[in-house]
Amino acid sequence: MNKDTKELQHRLNKDYLTIDDVKQQGGVGKVYLVVGNDLNTKYWFCKNKYENILIPTNDESYDSEIKHQFLIIGNGFDLHCGMGSSYTNFFNELFGISLGIKVNELIDSKWNTYSEEEKKQKIAEYANKENQKMKRKFICCYFKKKDISKAYRCVEENYLMCCKKRILRNIDNVSQEKLTSILNQINEKIFECQGVMSKWNMIFFIAKFFYLKKNDANWSDVEKMIFYVITLLFDEQKGLSNIYFDRFVKTIFLANNDKRDLSNEVLAELYKFEKEFAKFIQEKETMDYYENAKKTIEQIVIKDEKIKNSHIILDVFDFNYSLNEYDARHFLNLNSRISIYDWTNIHGIADYDRKFDEELPAPIFGVDLQELLSDSKQQVYKDLRLKFTKSYRLSTNHVNLIRMKDFQKEVDVITVVGHSLDKADYSYFEAIFDKYNLYSGEVRLEFYYPQGITKAEDYTRSIDALLTYYGQTLHDLHGESLFNKLMLERRLRVLPYGE
Repeated sequence: MNKDTKELQHRLNKDYLTIDDVKQQGGVGKVYLVVGNDLNTKYWFCKNKYENILIPTNDESYDSEIKHQFLIIGNGFDLHCGMGSSYTNFFNELFGISLGIKVNELIDSKWNTYSEEEKKQKIAEYANKENQKMKRKFICCYFKKKDISKAYRCVEENYLMCCKKRILRNIDNVSQEKLTSILNQINEKIFECQGVMSKWNMIFFIAKFFYLKKNDANWSDVEKMIFYVITLLFDEQKGLSNIYFDRFVKTIFLANNDKRDLSNEVLAELYKFEKEFAKFIQEKETMDYYENAKKTIEQIVIKDEKIKNSHIILDVFDFNYSLNEYDARHFLNLNSRISIYDWTNIHGIADYDRKFDEELPAPIFGVDLQELLSDSKQQVYKDLRLKFTKSYRLSTNHVNLIRMKDFQKEVDVITVVGHSLDKADYSYFEAIFDKYNLYSGEVRLEFYYPQGITKAEDYTRSIDALLTYYGQTLHDLHGESLFNKLMLERRLRVLPYGE
């Protein structure tokens, strides 16, 4: 008999518990020993928010097999599950370049003879070819119109019309079904280009072709580019570092000379851009993705024979905008030994306007508050960039609407899968490590890196950097050696997943 069962029996003054006792009086996420109609038949019963799990038992040894786990999910998880949710894919679809690549595939008579590796190489060649076409068209169009918005819209429509003509010229090489599909997609994209679009669309469009700053983040790293742009607009002490890109940005946004009004306009445009990203993620959520997500979670959570005999109560802290608690309950059908205690999509969810009875927080992009604090030359509350930080955006996005409760008070292991451990998210890890007393407690850490994509040595260095940063926040505890401490105590594991 476990501790939870004894406590509830004592509170109810009963010699044994029934399922109804637990449903009415038991704690969510707790596991109790209950009896059925026959008092000799015992069950382990886990009370959850949305579903209850009944596990037959012949003995009372289940107490030592109840595990509490905290799972942190990053975008690498979605990519591994086949979602294709990278920023590069998003921008290729946003600008219509993915349609140009698809046209090249369809009219390539040798396409079906290529190996998978050759196909990847060809796609990269097609992408580079289409990018160069669009860049040349934009430069030509801008010099004619002298208006970025008109040039952007014109080059998008012109490029898509060229894609349409190209597929029609090769109509004999394409099946009717594929031809109809690609033409419909091109027509839909042309229609989208005629509607209202965010100014951030144009920012990232010109960043793709004119952001050539060396030794800096890739242009498609959305949050780093946001930081660059708002610093350019709101910090007059910052000089130009990329003259062409910077001029385009200022041309797009600086029609309004009042910087406080400008900050509101830039943020309003960012809302539009975020909704476009939400639509992109929604379209990637397929049943194949859910099936892969189920397999990946089960492989990571139930990974050896000892744990296979346990019941795992799981908190999920998800940096992605895709999989959420609704999906977990309706589509994943996880192994009966896994119970979801709480699932938090900290930056909002793509399905904010679907599946639910009320509108929930949409996806947000934000910059790191620590980066702003170290960069700012003034009191931070006067810095107009403050409203673009993740902290500020979370406070106004009401992310707690999708959280039913706080996380479990204690966990046995914190598992990180598919997260790049970027500095922008250090503050989240700091809060989680503090909550579970990583330094002085017994909680274990597991980090999973994608096998065949990331090298173990590189990911281990990222883990060391994260733990060193966290250790420096622990005054008088020799926290700078936290990595070594966890290794010596056998509380740190670095493991591959997938292939």
